[in-house]
Amino acid sequence: MADGSLTFETAIDESGFNKGLDKLGKRAARASGNVADEAVEAAEEAAEAAEEAAERTAEAAEEAARSAEKASKDAGKSAEKAGKDAEETAERASKEIGKSSRQAGEEAEKASG
Repeated sequence: MADGSLTFETAIDESGFNKGLDKLGKRAARASGNVADEAVEAAEEAAEAAEEAAERTAEAAEEAARSAEKASKDAGKSAEKAGKDAEETAERASKEIGKSSRQAGEEAEKASG
């Protein structure tokens, strides 16, 4: 037999739970902002490093071009000098051959005459 009734209050106080959830959300937002800031900073540093590397590469290429140009000019001068030297040597050889031929002809004339 029942001699009365029982009533249970089932309302839940969510205020502490909601405060905790808000704090957690704010901390997560700050953490993700920090991660994003660090990612941006890392990307900027990488871009700067790439720019510096590109500048060094361009400088090296310019230096190589200057060296190649100088080597080309030097080779041209050397070839020109070698050509002049060969021309002078050929001219001297031609004169010597002509002189030797005249002398040989004169000696042959004396011997036959």
